[in-house]
Amino acid sequence: MQQGKANGRLKTKFKQKKVVAPPDLLLNVTFDSTFGYFLMAEIQIHLRSIHKLKQEDHILYEIRRLKTVDELYK
Repeated sequence: MQQGKANGRLKTKFKQKKVVAPPDLLLNVTFDSTFGYFLMAEIQIHLRSIHKLKQEDHILYEIRRLKTVDELYK
């Protein structure tokens, strides 16, 4: 049985000269299995305190994306 191959990319925001986004580490991975399926995933690595802030900020992000006030009730 031949093994599948895996590859992807790494993106770090820990070394920003100007902070434009919360620091994190993103791993984009792909997996081509020998069973005929292909998977893609992103693994996000955050500092715990920053992750908590991002979760809290996500509510505000969702509100900012709304086009009308009526969408709050959907």
